[in-house]
Amino acid sequence: MSMTPAETLAFVDAMRAALSPAAKRVLGMMLAAEEADRYEDAEIIRDGREVWVGEHRTNNRVLNDLLAGVLVHAEEPMGAKIERFTLNEDGRAVAKAERNTKP
Repeated sequence: MSMTPAETLAFVDAMRAALSPAAKRVLGMMLAAEEADRYEDAEIIRDGREVWVGEHRTNNRVLNDLLAGVLVHAEEPMGAKIERFTLNEDGRAVAKAERNTKP
């Protein structure tokens, strides 16, 4: 079931309010990498306890926040030795809204 434009806007606003600054930065980095066709930098990679976005280290808390908000999806089966996550449409919408409201 798809959302109406008003429901989508409300969802994006709610996610922007709920996410930590670190999670917003990660979404922004992933979107910027996608837009620059640097797809290898547009992924979150989790290898055990290490979590990376491109060359920038982040943490499991940020990844879990993005997963809980259904803003990224797993490219590899959950629990694989190395897990890869990419933006989904909702994650892109939140990242674009965040970018467009920056002063």
